[in-house]
Amino acid sequence: TTIRAALRERIQRAKRNHHPVSPEIVAAFAALHMTTDDGVPIVPAAHHWLWLQLICDPAIKRLLIIGTPESAKTTWVLAYAACVIGFHPEWPGIIAASSGPVAEKRSESLRNLISSAEYALTFPTVRPAEGMAWRAHEWSVADEGRPHPGRLHPTVSAYGTGGSVTGSRAAWLIADDILDYDNTRTQH
Repeated sequence: TTIRAALRERIQRAKRNHHPVSPEIVAAFAALHMTTDDGVPIVPAAHHWLWLQLICDPAIKRLLIIGTPESAKTTWVLAYAACVIGFHPEWPGIIAASSGPVAEKRSESLRNLISSAEYALTFPTVRPAEGMAWRAHEWSVADEGRPHPGRLHPTVSAYGTGGSVTGSRAAWLIADDILDYDNTRTQH
């Protein structure tokens, strides 16, 4: 519990001091909030550290991570997104996938993480935004659950390939498994 308290304090201190989300913060967050199927806290392997360095680099506007299935691409990107939401709950984000149901599954996974009692210990002021949607494909959080006056855009929107994002805004976007057999099949 001492290690967990130290990790939580490190994350909270970074937020209080307006530090950017760093690879070390995402790794600390994952150790606190995410486990393997055996219940062991996840820790980044060497290639995960590289991904986190790239994901957290504000100079990189577009990043493509290609890895084998089951290499934890989605896991680490969702850990990053959960940290960004904890630091900036009103920044709008988009999760895109090959279909609406797949995108909603990613969104629900992230929303379940954000809704957990453990997350509330790390980010105690981040709560569901009063008066805003709380659905699988669109949900919002805000500081103390009170969105700023006039807020239009959700914290997370989920879209399938070909879905309309017209009018949507995003401070961050995750495109995860956007290609499948049907949407990549061509005459060529």
